Amino acid sequence: MKRLLCLSLLMISTLAHAQSENLGTWGQAYPIAEPDMLNFIHMRLETLQKDGELAKMEAQFQERVKEHVLRPTPVAGVSNATENKTFYYEPTFTLQQNVYGSDGSLIYKRGTTINPLDLQTVEALYPNAYVPPFNEILLFINADDQRQVAWAKAETSKEAQVKNSMPVIIILVRGDIKEAGDALGRIYFDQNGVICHKFNIHAVPAMVHRVGTRLEIQEIALNGNSPESTQSDASSLTQKGA
Repeated sequence: MKRLLCLSLLMISTLAHAQSENLGTWGQAYPIAEPDMLNFIHMRLETLQKDGELAKMEAQFQERVKEHVLRPTPVAGVSNATENKTFYYEPTFTLQQNVYGSDGSLIYKRGTTINPLDLQTVEALYPNAYVPPFNEILLFINADDQRQVAWAKAETSKEAQVKNSMPVIIILVRGDIKEAGDALGRIYFDQNGVICHKFNIHAVPAMVHRVGTRLEIQEIALNGNSPESTQSDASSLTQKGA
């Protein structure tokens, strides 16, 4: 028993000594040849700057950004209309949680079904709530199609606005923002197609306006007709549904 204990102590002592001993260098040692990454990047930028490539890359990047700002990505799934089509969108939705006012008072209870266009019902349920009326006419166009630009311009003329008695808002799905703005005045772009997808618009030009408690959506085929005749037909449809 004493012999085993002495042997165990000897082995522990040997291992402890081995772990603390400097074994020196075994085999050939080489210095680290890989350059520091930050130094490499810095040297690369200096080379590009001296060669003029850095300024060229910056100019190209600025041009790409400018091009994207002036001409955003077209709305996917929307083409030029080849036939007249009318359908409706009812914006009724059910609240998933309570809605409170700025003073902490409960405005809408969870589970309430609301149609923002049905102002009488909303006011009857919640007299203190304010829902702004939807009185605009939305025009969706492809600004690369000059016929649609002319059609939208006719719809936003003073005569058309007086006739419709509603402001007109132009929303692009494709085209150059600056060129369209110069031709039509204030415009918007449906980024990522959020509005088109919401209203299920797949063809332009399209007109959206309120009819009672629904939104009427008209996809209008120009088919080579003059903008004036198409505008007249569209306006008559608007007057009929308003």
